[in-house]
Amino acid sequence: MYVSAVTRDRTSVLDANLMALGVLNPRPPLPQFSLMKYFSKQVTPMGKRRFAHGYLRHPLRNPSLVRSYHRIIDALTSDRMLSALCSQKLSRLPDLDKITVRLCSARVVSQQRQMLSLIVAVYDALVELCELRALLKDIMPVLYDQVRVCQPLIKLIETVFDVTQVKLNAGNALDQGMIIKAEVKELAEVYKEMAEARKRADKEIDRINAKCDGKVKVIAVQPHGQVFRIPRTVEPPNGSILIRVNKAEKIFTTQRMQEFNSFSSAASEQVSHHEDALISRSLGVMATYVDSLNIIVDQIGLLDILIGIASMYSLLNSAATTATSEPWIFPTLVEDMPGCLRVGAGRHPLLTLRSELSASAEKKCVPNDFNSEAHYFVITGPNMGGKSTFSKQQALIALMAGYGLKVPCESCTLQLMDVFWARIGAHDNPCRNSSTFMVETQETATMLDALVNCESRKRSLTGLVILDELGRGTSVKDGLKFASAIIKYLTTLPGITSLCATHFHELSLIPNTMPLKLGSSRGNNKYLVEAGVEKDSDGIEAARFCGFPSEIIEEAKALLAQS
Repeated sequence: MYVSAVTRDRTSVLDANLMALGVLNPRPPLPQFSLMKYFSKQVTPMGKRRFAHGYLRHPLRNPSLVRSYHRIIDALTSDRMLSALCSQKLSRLPDLDKITVRLCSARVVSQQRQMLSLIVAVYDALVELCELRALLKDIMPVLYDQVRVCQPLIKLIETVFDVTQVKLNAGNALDQGMIIKAEVKELAEVYKEMAEARKRADKEIDRINAKCDGKVKVIAVQPHGQVFRIPRTVEPPNGSILIRVNKAEKIFTTQRMQEFNSFSSAASEQVSHHEDALISRSLGVMATYVDSLNIIVDQIGLLDILIGIASMYSLLNSAATTATSEPWIFPTLVEDMPGCLRVGAGRHPLLTLRSELSASAEKKCVPNDFNSEAHYFVITGPNMGGKSTFSKQQALIALMAGYGLKVPCESCTLQLMDVFWARIGAHDNPCRNSSTFMVETQETATMLDALVNCESRKRSLTGLVILDELGRGTSVKDGLKFASAIIKYLTTLPGITSLCATHFHELSLIPNTMPLKLGSSRGNNKYLVEAGVEKDSDGIEAARFCGFPSEIIEEAKALLAQS
């Protein structure tokens, strides 16, 4: 899952629907409206892969690590030139995840020779990173140190291999060019003899060309090697060895060219033998750097992610005006207040992003305060009043704190959560013979089972539980009792903050719960959260808003008045 850079014992446990919360992109054809959409600005395969499959799925619960992310994001946001330069350098890097895996998998000589282009790709990547080392020393010390550790590997590749020739031979047989530098001790003498033999062969070619009035072409014919070709009307020089006569040409060789071809074949085998040995040794040396290379790849992915995050905040800063700007701040992290989540004038992160980045004048988010001191909250209000949105808002703010992100509020103090659970949305699963209520019950059972296991092991957990319309998939009587039993159990768990959005206003009577309501005025939702219970669901007004025929609306009102 690409979390090797951040070990699992330092990350939160997620048993939540990340699509419903707005962390991951929902499945088509639903609109893409999520943190992934707004912060997917990575330029490398390593960054994109880790952002989608690691970073967003594993929020941190280590305060010191989160604070280090804050420092990096602040540095990249304040220094736009540094951010642009790092992004430019990273965009040139190949997919080092796949390259390191392939390098480690090379076992036989034929495979090892194919790995040469990958060795050079690692070399090029390390050279690019070396140019960034001085700039990364303060913000990415781990990457800085590991690139320094790999400098002997850079020197080894530069000393042994002709990097330019390897690139020229990419996709071709590598023995077509001298891929090992002539200065290498094992091959220096062989290369010298091959160069002298080449000079003698060139003289022979010039001699034959002069004899044939410049009509000679040198071609390669197996198994003879390099031979001469002339038009059929031209006679070859005396002493030539005729190979064959075609319809329009004659092909021949000479004793000197035969000697050169014999020597060249033997020398090529000798060079190939030494090259294979050097390649094998070089791969063996590279294997000792695999741990450092893996750390470098992880750090590149992390740097790419944080550059993308910083670029988003820079975009928000440039889009903001004095009249429309809203604060985005890093949360204050505490370590001795389990379950703490205090938000002052908090706004929904996704709605705020859409509003601030939209070209049109979007309606601003209504800010609301939240203090988890009571721990167990029952949220009531009218349909489309913002109950679920308010619950998701608190979950997103807590998750974003674990990602090291800024959050849209005037103040925010929290302790990073150990666990996140969310029971949101309604859907069935016909393939598994599961109704909407069964799917909801199964998801809730999974959450409760995990909580019971943690409690039985006497583990002290801090976490956030989001429950949306619990018990709605069955009769009102059964659903209410079902939801009541769950809420009562949750109130016995210290360190767990739970928010239950519901139309069962009777749940607010459960001891140790804090009732919150979102009121409305004749169908005009205020989206303001305050203490209390809202018993009016305004379902008929919601139906009117959705375009129900007026006669059905009037009939519903009449039936409601009779009840």
